[in-house]
Amino acid sequence: ALTGSVTAAQSGLDVFGCTMAGVITGVGGGTIRDAVFLNRKPFWTEETEYIWMGLATGLITFFAWPEVLKWQKDRKQQQQQQQ
Repeated sequence: ALTGSVTAAQSGLDVFGCTMAGVITGVGGGTIRDAVFLNRKPFWTEETEYIWMGLATGLITFFAWPEVLKWQKDRKQQQQQQQ
């Protein structure tokens, strides 16, 4: 979910887009496994905690990502000043 949300945020999507990209990324592989290879209902239809974790991760990532980028930039500047 984290990588989908980060990619969506870097692409300029809003909070809804980032959250949905996170959920889809988080449950996508298991959905394909269940639906295509195992011929059964996707796991998240009965175990909704995966949807909630994806939603939470998407929201947190959307709001925290700018701070992470700022921290990385500041750290890089500090390292350059020390050299």
